[in-house]
Amino acid sequence: MTAKQYRLLVIHWFPLEQFPPAQNLLHVCSERPDLTTTSVTTSGTAAWRFAAPGVAIHRSRFPVRGQWQICRLLQFLAFPLLCLLRAVLLRPQTLLYYEPHSAPAAMLVMLLFPRTKLCIHCHEYRQLQHFRDRGNALPRLGFWLERRFLFRRAAWISHTNPERCELFLRDCPEVSRAVVKALPNLPPLAWCQAAQSCDAQTTPPIRLIYVGAVSLHDTYIAEIFDWLNTLPPKQVTLDLYISNCDDKTSAFLQESKVAGVSIHLGGLPYADLPRVLATCHLGLIIYKCTTVNYVYNAPNKLFEYLACGLNVLYPEQMLGVQPWIDAVRPQSVIPVRFTDLATLKPQQLPLPGPLCRPWPWSCENIYRPFLDDVLAFSPRDSARKSELSEK
Repeated sequence: MTAKQYRLLVIHWFPLEQFPPAQNLLHVCSERPDLTTTSVTTSGTAAWRFAAPGVAIHRSRFPVRGQWQICRLLQFLAFPLLCLLRAVLLRPQTLLYYEPHSAPAAMLVMLLFPRTKLCIHCHEYRQLQHFRDRGNALPRLGFWLERRFLFRRAAWISHTNPERCELFLRDCPEVSRAVVKALPNLPPLAWCQAAQSCDAQTTPPIRLIYVGAVSLHDTYIAEIFDWLNTLPPKQVTLDLYISNCDDKTSAFLQESKVAGVSIHLGGLPYADLPRVLATCHLGLIIYKCTTVNYVYNAPNKLFEYLACGLNVLYPEQMLGVQPWIDAVRPQSVIPVRFTDLATLKPQQLPLPGPLCRPWPWSCENIYRPFLDDVLAFSPRDSARKSELSEK
């Protein structure tokens, strides 16, 4: 008897290369022989292009500032039309879209295929004011469509931790609590094995690393550079793998000459990160926590650092990190006052010690049950209760 084949359409407005959790989901999708997965996204500026075996990924061009308005408008329109075309060819049983920015495209698909099971995931929590701010026309339209139509049709809505779920439910009381889940951003289990085979040396210099986007407004990059300039040479090094930055921050990075700092623009292919991380001592999380989204954030880089054997320095005001302080070893995740780094001496930096237990969490343990749930239940069974454990 032939096994049932499932068809999943994943809509992700922002370039996949900038979002490791979405990459991990598509890799888990590729493991299933009973699942045909198509993803629609946009092309970014990364020097590499993400691919997952057996997953068809289609891209339209991401609109960038500085182009003629007619070109930007056509690029904005091309994305939902590409999604609609791929939906017609795939005829998905389940639709998963990420962020309000993808909601207009998802709305078109749902109008054409009203019996499709609808699932929504949010990388970030956005306060209501965000949708009213000037320059946010696309997410504002998407959020309006969500509250007017899509939320009531959704069988699954997820955020990255329970705190963000509660904030979302406070903002959108019309959404049933039964469909709102926590889906944390965990790396693959293989990352822990890579860390065990490539241990960082504990001799000087102390190697710091940061992976992700930077900006002078939202991160402590300037404060860290100032601190490094006060240290004796060859005591501390910093590797920056920058996936995205604005023009002002880019100019700052080009003008700054700090001994021991290596800047790698364009980021790094996600599959190469374990090898690089495992040669370092301390991973940095440097968000300024200027919004509630940052305060209640446990970013994927936290778990990636820990899985690869690093200790982590994070801003003391980031409450979302606190539950993971003793996750794999005592005092492996350390709060830091980045506005007062002058008192932090290199010898005070906590180097990683032996793991108190192997890294027990992985994206496979999260996404496999998730796929079982969203591919199995009825599109109208939105009140069905199912839970994913974070551990």
